[in-house]
Amino acid sequence: MSNKTVIGIIIGLIIIGGLVWWSLSSKTDNDTGTPVSTGQETQPQSITVNHYFQENAGVGAHTIEGTLTLPTPCHSLASDVMVAESMPEQVLIKFTTKAGEGICTQVLADKFFRVSFTASKDALITATLNGKVITLVYSETKEGITK
Repeated sequence: MSNKTVIGIIIGLIIIGGLVWWSLSSKTDNDTGTPVSTGQETQPQSITVNHYFQENAGVGAHTIEGTLTLPTPCHSLASDVMVAESMPEQVLIKFTTKAGEGICTQVLADKFFRVSFTASKDALITATLNGKVITLVYSETKEGITK
């Protein structure tokens, strides 16, 4: 083989390799153009919850319960309630998730939560998940949300 043939083969292999690399780097998981998952966790826009209220002289005990789907069974879910003293009270439920340590199976896991607080019946209740606003959708039937 002559030097021109060897150089031509090398240039051809470089071009083919570049095209393969380019096509794999822009790969999608379907034909709709959705990028392949990069490991970033997605957050729901809303969660369905049960809301119970037990009144006692105009003020009462609120209980909010439901489930949140977390990326793995090793993730933990914590909640904190802040009640602003105004009329009606403004209640903020802050949910936070934390990845577990070590090796964990990569399957979705539903985590049950129950949050209780004291406020008037007309309290304005909002929630955040990892610092982002999430809508609470109150269940009409109060069924299907279990531990």
